[in-house]
Amino acid sequence: MLASKLPLVIKKNLMPASKNWMVVYTRSNWEKKAGQLLTDNDLVSYCPIIKVKKKWADRYKTVEIPLFKSYLFVQITPSEQNRVLQVPGIISFVKHCGLPVQIRQDEMERVKNIITVNDTNLEVINYKQFGVGDRIYINHGPFINQEGHIADINGSSILMVLEQLGCALVVKVSQNHITHISTCLS
Repeated sequence: MLASKLPLVIKKNLMPASKNWMVVYTRSNWEKKAGQLLTDNDLVSYCPIIKVKKKWADRYKTVEIPLFKSYLFVQITPSEQNRVLQVPGIISFVKHCGLPVQIRQDEMERVKNIITVNDTNLEVINYKQFGVGDRIYINHGPFINQEGHIADINGSSILMVLEQLGCALVVKVSQNHITHISTCLS
């Protein structure tokens, strides 16, 4: 009779929660520092770094920069999310439909392998900024001051029609050397 009055105790599964790769948004130019601070707090982080040549006043210098500006990858359990947000330089988790974005392990391995093999030949192109049909203006390079529209995008190469010159070109141009004029909504 006494045993029936004792509360029913349910044991929770004591297996540790699995760690998932997530993406965090950092303050500008804080990717490496925030990654180090996460590591100092016993959290796993990854900041893909590439080498680029920068022109200084008197020389060229090879410097290491993050592949993804203002983004950092962390491998954490759901219970560690608040610890990540308390690290200086971390602004928020990158979210999709209100939930933090999770990256599959095989995708992370692919990024790491690409960095290992091609650390000097990589460039991230924000494909959402420009699209087929967009009118653009070239503000640097051999076709400076030319206008045209984008006929096709293939990786970092753009098939661009230059009406003023009466031709179409396949151009590999840095996105900071072109200016968006308008979007064709046809």
